[in-house]
Amino acid sequence: MQAEQRRNDRDRDPARGCGPWPVGRIVAAAVPLVLVICVLGPAPAAAAAPSVTWDAAVYNPRPAPADWLLPLPCGGALALRAVATPGAEAGYAVSGSFTNGAGTPVLLVSKYELTRRQAQAIRAGVAGSTCPPSEGGGPEAEHPAVLDWVEAIGLADGYSRWLIGQASAWPVCDPGGSGAAPAPCLPSADGVPATVRLPSSLEWEYAARGGLAVGVEVFARAQPADPERIAWIDANAGGRVQPIGTRAADVLGLHDVFGNVSEWVLDAEAADPAAGVPVAVTRGGDAGSAPGDLELQSARVWPLGAWPADARTGVRWMLGVPVFTSVEKVRAGGSADAEGGVAGDGEPAPIAFTGRLRVAVDRAAAVWVDGVRVGEATPAVPFEGEGIAAGERRIGVRGAGYTAEEQVIAVSVHRPGEARFKLRPQTPAEREAELDLDGAARSAIRAELALVGHPAGGGGDAFAESARAALRAFQSAARLEATGYVDEPTRARLAEAGEESRRVREEAERTAREEALVPGSAERAGIRAELGLVGHPAGAGGADFDAAARKALSAFQGAQGLAATGYLDVETRGRLAEAASAEAARRAREAAEREARVPGGAPAMVVMPAGCFRMGSPANEAMRDSDEAPHEVCLDAFAIGKTEVTFAQYDAFCAATGRAKPGEAGWGRGARPVINVSWDDAVAYAAWLSQETGLTYRLPKEAEWEYAARAGTETPFWTGRCIHTDQANYNGTHDYANCGAKTGLYRKQTVPVGSLPANPWGLHEVLGNVWEWTCSEYTESYAGAEQRCADGANRGARALRGGSWYFGPRYLRAALRSWNLPGFRDVILGFRLARTLSP
Repeated sequence: MQAEQRRNDRDRDPARGCGPWPVGRIVAAAVPLVLVICVLGPAPAAAAAPSVTWDAAVYNPRPAPADWLLPLPCGGALALRAVATPGAEAGYAVSGSFTNGAGTPVLLVSKYELTRRQAQAIRAGVAGSTCPPSEGGGPEAEHPAVLDWVEAIGLADGYSRWLIGQASAWPVCDPGGSGAAPAPCLPSADGVPATVRLPSSLEWEYAARGGLAVGVEVFARAQPADPERIAWIDANAGGRVQPIGTRAADVLGLHDVFGNVSEWVLDAEAADPAAGVPVAVTRGGDAGSAPGDLELQSARVWPLGAWPADARTGVRWMLGVPVFTSVEKVRAGGSADAEGGVAGDGEPAPIAFTGRLRVAVDRAAAVWVDGVRVGEATPAVPFEGEGIAAGERRIGVRGAGYTAEEQVIAVSVHRPGEARFKLRPQTPAEREAELDLDGAARSAIRAELALVGHPAGGGGDAFAESARAALRAFQSAARLEATGYVDEPTRARLAEAGEESRRVREEAERTAREEALVPGSAERAGIRAELGLVGHPAGAGGADFDAAARKALSAFQGAQGLAATGYLDVETRGRLAEAASAEAARRAREAAEREARVPGGAPAMVVMPAGCFRMGSPANEAMRDSDEAPHEVCLDAFAIGKTEVTFAQYDAFCAATGRAKPGEAGWGRGARPVINVSWDDAVAYAAWLSQETGLTYRLPKEAEWEYAARAGTETPFWTGRCIHTDQANYNGTHDYANCGAKTGLYRKQTVPVGSLPANPWGLHEVLGNVWEWTCSEYTESYAGAEQRCADGANRGARALRGGSWYFGPRYLRAALRSWNLPGFRDVILGFRLARTLSP
């Protein structure tokens, strides 16, 4: 219906403004010239007065006192709103040609979109034909006139000619006004009568944003607020054009700026390269737009020769005088206060028109606009920027290793600015020159080269050939381009290499001092134990300090207010020894207090220092077995029983827990080592003792047992290469490797604990007397089980150590291993406890 009505309007009035225009010949460059010719050309004689007049209210519902009324043919009037702008001297892109009563520059903009009835009246007045009936056309007569761009331009030209021809019949408008109901008048600027034209795109957007009536933040918004209140769009109009003035006015008193019909602006564009035809622009969306389509910067481009019949395009006119200036004039200055109004110096709030920018490059590069970096571009992903200030912009790109390039590009509201760059690689000399190295920087580079093994010779502010050669050698070694010139990658890699060289040198110096302080693995194990004792666990480690030990040392040094190097020095060693001694004493006092409360007394314990030792037996040790493979083991400090657990101690456990007491074989109880106890019995006793004292008792690990039994020795026995019955309780009727161990003494029973001499670390009867359970599972080859306790649910064989009163001296060797199942009991089996040292 809408398209049909538009065709009917055209059929009833074939007159077209300046006359028939061949559409195919209209191009952007010709538009301003056509407008000037149409407006400034000789005015025709005034057409005969139409025979019918209409009431002004038919044309402009609810005229307001602030409206300006421009006379229409047939007795009607066109309502205008005065939209204040900055003065031309402010340099803004938009400045009004007229002034209001206060002398402020204003744009005179149609309050409503042009209706069908008004378009019919203008055509009648231009042609001198009969006016349409005042009641004719039905409700759709107050709908916006649907026009293409050529019709809008032609209708404006014809109306302007009619106004010029009627100028003497109408009073000149008084900008001050009387405050009464407005009456038709003809505005003028500097005595020149106004004419009618389309707004430029910038003028349209300025008014749509609210001009000086809103603050900066509102002016800069992307979309209008509450669109359904002020606009007919798809959500409330369903794509059907509605009568003018039936939606709320905006802050400037303008109706239907958004929606209803999309409004033509002056900005005809050059021929579309893709379509090969001229195009024109509308703004504001229409009755079929979604709310999200009403972007203040959006525009729709239409081919002039292919306007669709169902298009919803119309016109909102503004007044001008036949003097045209560039609408792309770059504004300058102007600042707003916090509320977005006029600042204290009287200048208006800034107005910004922006567009899009696309920058394509053949190499990855940073993008600058007017000296400000705005983003990155790559050959695959060009830079796409929005919000770029409209006007001529200085666009620059710079890629690493490439020359900086620059172009001046025009950015407009509707057509994105586009720049394409082909970057040229910099020469090595150019890259070095860009670094602006002074004499001090060059000296530092020569020093770094020497530090990393590439002596560069002397020299002053310039690099001599020796320095160039050193640079090329370094670059080649670092897998950089070997140019002999300094660039950013070379400088960064050289700094890294120099720093690494300094670090290695300082580390070597610290290591040398540290090795002089703690030369052996035992000393280092002691340091790790002390660190763990004072709350900085350093791991088991080996002969050298590993990362865990370095971290623990660094943490201790930091806690002590020392330089946290992670390396041992004299002061750190002294502080650590002092702190560890104090902590060990505290723990010993605490343990003694807890042990004193145990019924029957707790076994006396001896602390074994952390350390590393050679576990197993050497290949040349006499009478060795195949399961004694030698290997190095490092251990944290732990405590182990000074003697084997006695009957007295174990009987107290049985009494406390209701457990059956083991038999003593008629040898007596008391201070003799408890016998006839299984691995399970020993583990239960350790758990009870832990509960009673709050300390962590357990059986020793197999590796701990051998470490403690050897007491730092590497011979078959802690006594050396031989042992005697006055040093251990064993069957002295047997010898060991003809060493003299065969003394003839065979006691045939246990001896009270502490009866025989202790080894160098204070342990009695660690060899002989009774076989001692360990907590470790027995495996024929060492694979780590010797360094951990077996899970009770695992019922595999358990390792036994030490020999007994029943066996000959070869079974007392520190490396010898035996085993039995965890439930086995015998008169030759007893145990010695260990205790985990924990904070």
